[in-house]
Amino acid sequence: MLDWNQNAIDFYEKMGAPVLPDWRIVRMTGDALEQLAASAAK
Repeated sequence: MLDWNQNAIDFYEKMGAPVLPDWRIVRMTGDALEQLAASAAK
């Protein structure tokens, strides 16, 4: 679990939100995004 920000985790849990373990945010932009789009169009 990504537990480096325990204050945020506690806040969201108190609001009733589930904390999903092992999630990562990924952002694709520029050339990487264009390559992905081109491969999906094939």
